[in-house]
Amino acid sequence: MKSQHRSNVTSTLGANHEQNAFGAKIGAKFFHVVFDQLYTNKVRAIIRELSTNAYDSPVEAGIPDAPFSWSLPTALKPVFTVRDYGVSMTHDEVMHLYTTVFETTKDDSDDFVGQLGLGSKSPFAYTDCFTVTAVLNGERRVYVASTGEDGVPTITHLDTQPTELPTGIEVSLPVEDRHFAEFRREAEEVARGFLVPPTVEGLELKYDPPLLQGDGWQVRPDSPNGIRQGCVIYPIAHYQVALDTGLHAGYGLIVDVPIGTVEVAANREALSLDDRTLTNVKEAFRGSADEVRKVVLDRIAASPTRLEAERELLRVAAFIRLGKVDYRDRPLTGTVTMQFDHPGTPTVLDHKEKRTTPAWLVEDLDSLVFLIDRSEWKLPRRRARFFQYRSGLGNRQRRMLHILPDPTKRQVATLIRRLGLRRDQIRFLTDLPDVEHTRRERDKDESPRLGGVYTRSGTSLVPLTSREDLPEKFLWVGVDRGSATMHDLGAFGSWHRSNIDAVYPTLLKALATDLPLLFVVPGMQRHLKLTDENNLVTLATQWVADNQEDLLARRLTRRAYDGVRSEAYGLQTEVIDAMLTDLAPAASKVREPALVLIRALPNKEVHATDVAASKRVEEITKRYPLLFGLATAKQLQEYINTINQSQEG
Repeated sequence: MKSQHRSNVTSTLGANHEQNAFGAKIGAKFFHVVFDQLYTNKVRAIIRELSTNAYDSPVEAGIPDAPFSWSLPTALKPVFTVRDYGVSMTHDEVMHLYTTVFETTKDDSDDFVGQLGLGSKSPFAYTDCFTVTAVLNGERRVYVASTGEDGVPTITHLDTQPTELPTGIEVSLPVEDRHFAEFRREAEEVARGFLVPPTVEGLELKYDPPLLQGDGWQVRPDSPNGIRQGCVIYPIAHYQVALDTGLHAGYGLIVDVPIGTVEVAANREALSLDDRTLTNVKEAFRGSADEVRKVVLDRIAASPTRLEAERELLRVAAFIRLGKVDYRDRPLTGTVTMQFDHPGTPTVLDHKEKRTTPAWLVEDLDSLVFLIDRSEWKLPRRRARFFQYRSGLGNRQRRMLHILPDPTKRQVATLIRRLGLRRDQIRFLTDLPDVEHTRRERDKDESPRLGGVYTRSGTSLVPLTSREDLPEKFLWVGVDRGSATMHDLGAFGSWHRSNIDAVYPTLLKALATDLPLLFVVPGMQRHLKLTDENNLVTLATQWVADNQEDLLARRLTRRAYDGVRSEAYGLQTEVIDAMLTDLAPAASKVREPALVLIRALPNKEVHATDVAASKRVEEITKRYPLLFGLATAKQLQEYINTINQSQEG
């Protein structure tokens, strides 16, 4: 790539003024800065720089489409190698180019990506030694580039042998085993910049293809916006250049520009944001962003059906902002919703239960199956038939199985037309085979089974297996049918499963009872004819109402004590008790009622108690300002004067 230089400013100094040109002291420090400190991501830099040279070499040879190859490091071969099939180099060129920093043959043409003469030396950023093999005119020459004890790199010609290998350059460097995965990961990132990715020996690179691409641009996930010049993608952070691409956060637009359009930093990790580069970047993105939007809208408009248009809109809306989109003069929503006069749910065959109408987005039309079920059908074991059929399907097929409860013919026809279904995708529940049902014979000595009644065992509920286990007297709490994880706690509110273990001991202790506690589902409550006389929640609610005055008084006392203690940390409890004698003696020993009991009290009364406690704390802190750090300078001076006077007397 041609190097861009700023125009020189001519000096008007006279001949009598002494001048001296700038130079550089070549030594270990110079090479350390140029090679070791130039790149922030050294592994990616080595792969990128060597690959860029391998990309330019076939271009120089007049065969730009010729591929190059990588050999990534493995346990059997811990070496990274780049091999091109371009122009190669003579012996003198190798000895000169590899030993001269900033020496390049590419800075006078925009046909090549390279320009600075640093890429061929980039392996020194990782290792002190690497190998260069040049194949030209039937000869294979091997060189070793290494850093000596003085820190200055050298290149040594080791061997020359005749060969029939194709012309080109091969660069190899040893890699530590702890960096194998990093080389593979960075190679996949670098490979994204090549229109024709390099061939990889023994491995296959895995990187996601772009979500959308066109002539000179592509949209990629998990990527910033970027400029691809030649074979290198240069990221553009949002804080560097304000670009309105229309894409959501997390998606990047990569735009191709001809070589020489933008200036790059010396390490080739970012753009050099001079005025010319900024202008060209904004212009490139402006045209590409408009084209991305046009391509997306054209694809939606070309959809054969409205359903396909909705699906395409949902797919592209994940990465681009489109606003309102019409399809054949009607707005699209990105969803496909079917409604029926009789609401139902796609998995439960219960026509008495009212549910909201389901809505779904069709992802795989070929896997959809609709089962028509009508409430007037006297079909034995309809639930068993359905679940037997459903159990034979895979997980994905189960998600694509839907129930149509009592649909009209017009609704079914609309469904088929809108989704483009085949006739075999509409089935009747009566087509499902019946389920064989057998009754288990109960032994004569077997006691009747008891279902839906549970007792506590630690933190779990254990079902009672026999009526003989049912105690004569007990307290009970209602639980939901099935999992028995939802407890009917009435005025005591809902509690998370991890905290509910503290609720029942508190209520039983308040009632001062040692009766066993059982948990009963609604059906067994009716079957056992249970009443509120033995319901724990009902009895505890009445107990809270009878003891409301005492519970609120205890809460007020304790809240006031805790408030005073927090205002003056380290104050003796006896002092605080003395301040609160109008509330209760020894306030520090008064225990605040458990939260489960407070939740059953009227919210208005509880709030009034908390307000009264706060006012009590405020009153005490103002009454004793010296104890609570609220004293003014005048009050402190009067207090000091009083002490001095007492000592003088």
